[in-house]
Amino acid sequence: MYISEVLSKQSPFHIQIFSLHVTGDELRTSLDAALKIGYRHIDTAYIYNNEDVVGEVLSNWLASGRIKREELFVTTKLPGFSHRKAYVEPTLLESLRNLKLDYIDLYLIHVPMGMKRGTGEIYATENDQVIVDVVDHMETWKAMEEIYKKGLARSIGLSNFNLLQLQRVVSNCSVKPHNLQANALSLLCQLYVRRFRKHNISFTAYGPLGAPYRLKSEANESACMPLQDPTVLSIASKLGKSPAQVLLKWLLQRGIAVIPRSTNENRIRENFELSDFTLDDADMAALSNVSVRRQLFLYTWALNHPDHPNTTLVQYF
Repeated sequence: MYISEVLSKQSPFHIQIFSLHVTGDELRTSLDAALKIGYRHIDTAYIYNNEDVVGEVLSNWLASGRIKREELFVTTKLPGFSHRKAYVEPTLLESLRNLKLDYIDLYLIHVPMGMKRGTGEIYATENDQVIVDVVDHMETWKAMEEIYKKGLARSIGLSNFNLLQLQRVVSNCSVKPHNLQANALSLLCQLYVRRFRKHNISFTAYGPLGAPYRLKSEANESACMPLQDPTVLSIASKLGKSPAQVLLKWLLQRGIAVIPRSTNENRIRENFELSDFTLDDADMAALSNVSVRRQLFLYTWALNHPDHPNTTLVQYF
């Protein structure tokens, strides 16, 4: 499978400096710095509303000869308001125009919840909740298979689906998902990897350093701040590494690709410099025992959606 081959041959580093809060000049500067440092895996999404800036930066690098297209691995995602079969390919084509690319390396269904579109790139809402548009996941996945067969996407996958939703796709598809993307520090990450590695489905973890920016929103302080965990701090001190480097290495040694999020050039560089140390078995076990097992991204804007991924959480345990 395309993404599995890529991740086995290259350092599986992704960079997620792209969000609804990072656009314009800040994004241009950060992405340019990341490419200079050596990042080649770029993760964005239609809903981040910044594909055009990503495309501008990548186009400049490609045109100048500083990088070749085959050296890049670009991921973007299908928004929840494009789950219906008729919308999937047109939405990808729009993303490709924004990114100034002929194909995408990995295309993911961003969330399992179908919803109505609002103005521009924003979901339609009512009383702070999205307006539900229930679409069978298999309808969306069959359309994903078509764009894969056409070569518009070199690999396809799912993001933020729970285990039951994922299993249904795997059991009924003609092209299995090549990749899963989900929150790194929840218990679901462990279960995803354990159950679906046998299907040769690679795993990419976002939020590998926690989510301190969510302290006032969806999650409690301990869930958001694994960088301050005493065990993480102790191992980092012993190795002369930062807590962030320890957490990223812990995931990478388990065969999980990571998407650290930063716009700070020093931290972007630090997150990339992971090849000069190894965590021993004792350190790996210690980190597995204390790392957060909590879903940090609760999708509070879709709590009543029948396809909300956390509604059947009890069935995972």
